[in-house]
Amino acid sequence: MSTAGSLPNPGNPRHGAVVRVTHWINVLAFFALLVSGAEIVISHPRFYWGEVGNALTCPLFTLPIPASRSTVPTGYGYVLPDQNGWSRSLHF
Repeated sequence: MSTAGSLPNPGNPRHGAVVRVTHWINVLAFFALLVSGAEIVISHPRFYWGEVGNALTCPLFTLPIPASRSTVPTGYGYVLPDQNGWSRSLHF
């Protein structure tokens, strides 16, 4: 019969240092993808189907948020600052 007190080396961590470090690197990479993806969507809140998509193409659907580009019509009277360059570099 096995009990929790009979585990070998109960004071040692379950995972080694390499596993823990690579998991935290994965968390940071996921956070970077999340932030950069959100900025890409804010830059152009329109989603297209197919191989092409730009401000002159009819989108599949549009998110009702203010865009950071004046070429994207959203119906709002203001435009957010465009930070699309760093987000595309980081995301892709």
